[in-house]
Order: sequence, then structure tokens, then C-alpha cells
Amino acid sequence: MSDSPAAVRPRLYLDVDGVIIAKASSFETVRLPYFGGEYAPEVVSRLGATCLDLVWLTTQENEALELADRIDGLRDGRVLKLDHRQGGSQIARKLRALISDQANSPSSFVWVDDLITPKARRVVAERLRVPKLVVQTDGKTGLNEPQLVSIEQFARAHAK
Repeated sequence: MSDSPAAVRPRLYLDVDGVIIAKASSFETVRLPYFGGEYAPEVVSRLGATCLDLVWLTTQENEALELADRIDGLRDGRVLKLDHRQGGSQIARKLRALISDQANSPSSFVWVDDLITPKARRVVAERLRVPKLVVQTDGKTGLNEPQLVSIEQFARAHAK
């Protein structure tokens, strides 16, 4: 199997705070005491049901897999390590990691984060020539129904 975009499953680059953990989700939530927030099991279940390969793209690198162990539905992901030595904003570090991951093994992808800037969106559009969906959530509410539907539709359209 080659590493061409056609041969690699689409990815879901997923942040934690403001995406999975949100204080005012429109979905029914469950408290996560250790993580200081709440998550919506329906959101997690629906993301986990897509054909997307989960890649945690978060500044909470150490907590991402622990979080995944505490909630059902998002267990088999990997964590992208951010290069904190290069400095820059959180979103700049995440963007560098995403671009590096795509350079190593291009695939279609969904990127979900509450801190996506217009500049980050522009860089993704210009540098990554694969089908992509960039979803910016509201940090207080996390993913909403229309955003989830668009992710599910993208996943179905790009399933391998």
C-alpha cells in the first residue's frame, strides 16, 4: 500500500478544550472532574463512528490519551507532539504539527479546533493540496449539530 492520499484513510485532527470539553454544549453533557469541564457523549460517539483516523492535535498532549481512556468512543487515536521550542501561538504550533504530519503521509482530513485563525485557514488552503474540512468551534459550546453533520458528510464522501 502506498502513502498517496488515495491510499491513506482520512484523518480527524482534534483539539480537546473548546471542542470535546465545553462548558455550554447544546448536547447533553457528562462532567469530567479531572479535566475541569464537561463533554457530550453524543458528540464523541458520532465522531468515533466516522471512518476518520483520530489524531489528537492539542496543547494538552499528555492528557489527550488519558481523556480518551475516560470517555467511550475516541480511544484509538495518536497524539501529535507539538514543537514548543519554536515558539509562536498555540495555533501556530498546531499548524506546524499538522503540516508536518501531512508532509510525512498526505491524506484528506478534518481539522477541528476552537482557535483556528484566518491566517491558519489560509495556510492550510495554500499548502495542503488534499481534500480538507476546517471546522472552527466556539470555545464555550464546542462542536454543534451543523458542524457534526458536515464532519459526518465529509467522512462519508472520503471513506476508503
